[in-house]
Amino acid sequence: MIPSNPVGNPRFFASTGPHALTIVAAAVGCEPPVSDLLLSGLASLEAAGPDQPSFLGGARHAPVFEQSRAGAVLVSADLQGRVPPGTMALAVTDPLAGWAQAAALFHPVPTAEVGIHSSAVVAETAIIDPSAEIGALAYMAHGRSSAHDAGSDPGR
Repeated sequence: MIPSNPVGNPRFFASTGPHALTIVAAAVGCEPPVSDLLLSGLASLEAAGPDQPSFLGGARHAPVFEQSRAGAVLVSADLQGRVPPGTMALAVTDPLAGWAQAAALFHPVPTAEVGIHSSAVVAETAIIDPSAEIGALAYMAHGRSSAHDAGSDPGR
């Protein structure tokens, strides 16, 4: 048995959850199975436990899939019948795309914190977009721009 190794190192990726299976199913765009299962985070087929979803990208991984302890697995419709006992199938058109959608649910992209961090060094002549976040230890030199369109540099 492989020890649990959740996807998304908490040192780098904030995690939400647990999420109800119905919420995960809605996020990946499939019919939710009737279940009150709560899923705590993402994991590989080998490492997933009963409270974690995983995905099966293709038939070549079926042997690992059939031994998985995942609480739910994103699968294509043609592999739905091979879901191991105790695992809920989430049938999707594209399991890899569904996995990305599940990852976005469990590990959303953080919103920018508008402003300049106190440890950042910003030249007085730097052009900073008012919606920009200038992070810790950043350096913005003369004429540099934080504009969203990297091709436009008003400082030239």
